[in-house]
Amino acid sequence: LDGSPSQPASHHTALLSAREVDRLELARLSNLVSLGRVATFIGGASCLGAALWAKAAYAGLAGAALLAAFFVLVVVHARIAQKEDRVRAAILFAQRGLARVSDELDALPPRGERLKESGAPYGQDLDLFGKRSLLAVLDTMETDLSEARLGAWLSAPATPGEVRARQAAVAELAGDPSLLEALFVHGRGGAEQHPDLAVLLAWAKDTDELGPPLPLLRVLSFVLPAVTLTLLFVPTLLGVPGWAWLVPGLVQGLLALWIATRGRRALAAALAGAKALGRHASVLERLQGTRFGSAWLRALSERLMPAKAGLERLDGIASWAEARESGMFALLVGPMVLFDLHLVLSLMRFRHAHGKDIDGWLDAL
Repeated sequence: LDGSPSQPASHHTALLSAREVDRLELARLSNLVSLGRVATFIGGASCLGAALWAKAAYAGLAGAALLAAFFVLVVVHARIAQKEDRVRAAILFAQRGLARVSDELDALPPRGERLKESGAPYGQDLDLFGKRSLLAVLDTMETDLSEARLGAWLSAPATPGEVRARQAAVAELAGDPSLLEALFVHGRGGAEQHPDLAVLLAWAKDTDELGPPLPLLRVLSFVLPAVTLTLLFVPTLLGVPGWAWLVPGLVQGLLALWIATRGRRALAAALAGAKALGRHASVLERLQGTRFGSAWLRALSERLMPAKAGLERLDGIASWAEARESGMFALLVGPMVLFDLHLVLSLMRFRHAHGKDIDGWLDAL
C-alpha cells in the first residue's frame, strides 16, 4: 500500500487469521440456532397434534407460540448464514490478495475468456484475458460487472484526462483496503458465488403484473392465514364445527398454488439477483462516511447515495427469501402463512418504486 511488498502481505495474512476466527464463531452460533429450530418445530408440531386430536385448545395456543418461535429462528438462521457467506468471501479476498502479492497467478481464476475473440486485436499477444492474464491480476472484485468494465477499458483507448482520472481513483482506493474488502464481499454474496444479476434486471424492466389488484392480494395475504389457523386450532373457543377451517383453507391453498406458478419469476429474482444486489446497501452506508479526494470517485458515490434506501429494502426481501430455503419451513410454515405471496408482493412494491433505477445503480457500482 506504500510501495513495500511486505505491507500488503502482512495485511492479508492478518485479515485471513481474523476472518477464520469469525468463521468459527459463526459456525458455533449457527449450530446452536439449528438445535433451537429443531426443538421448537418438534414441540410446536406435537402441541398442534394434541390440539387437533385431543381437542385441547391451550395445546393449540402453545403450538402456535412454538411455531412462531421456529419462524423467528428460521429468519435468524438465514441472517447468520448470510454473515457466514460474507466471512467466507472475506477469507477468499485475503487468499486472493496473498496470491497476487506472492505472484502465484495460477491461484487466481481466469478472467475475460469470453472477451478473447471480441476484445482488442493485441489482447492475445499481451495476455490481456484468460488464465494468468493482466485482467486476472487487475480484476480484484471478480464479478461479471467488473470483468466486463475492465475488459472494455483494456480493449479500447481512453483520453489522457480519463486515464489520469482512473489512475487517481486507483491510487486513492489502494489506501483504503477495508473498503476494497467490503466491495469484494458484498459484490459476490458468497465465497464461490457469481450472482446472476441479469435475472433481476430483466424482471425489473418487465411490466407484467400478477393479475388480481395488489391491494386485494395484500388483504388476503393477512386475513386468510389468520382465519384458517384460528378455525383449525381453536374452533371450540369460537363455537364453530371442527371442519370450518376447510373453507378458508381451500381458498388459501388455491391461492398458494397459483402463486407457486404465477409468481415464480418474481421469486427467482429475489433468490438470484436481489440477494447479490441488496447486499451493497452496507457498502453504501460505508461510502456515506468516506470523503473521497478523487473527483471521479466523488461523482460515482454521489450517484449511488440515492440507491441506499432501495438497496436496504431489497436486502431485507432477500433475507426473507433465504428463510424459505429451509425444508421444514417451505413445506409447512410457509404455506400456512402464505409466505411466498408476501415475498412476491414485496418484490412488486420494490419494482414499482425502483425498477427503472437498477441499471444506473449497477453502472455506478
